[in-house]
Amino acid sequence: MNPRFLTLVEFTNRYGLRRSSIYELINAGSLAAVKAGGKTLITYESAENWANSLPAMPRGTPARLRPAMAARGIAA
Repeated sequence: MNPRFLTLVEFTNRYGLRRSSIYELINAGSLAAVKAGGKTLITYESAENWANSLPAMPRGTPARLRPAMAARGIAA
């Protein structure tokens, strides 16, 4: 079973974005988030939809980028 929400820390660890970038995506409407007490939670579905909307890296991607891409499930 997938979690319903990701904390900012979980989203940062999973996708490698800074907190400020995450808030920019939320404010732009690219990520759906809710508040629970003082925490901002991103819906898991929204996170997956955002990640799936990212463009693929072109062939010939530098080797130094491949580990980070693989960690995010992006094929080089």
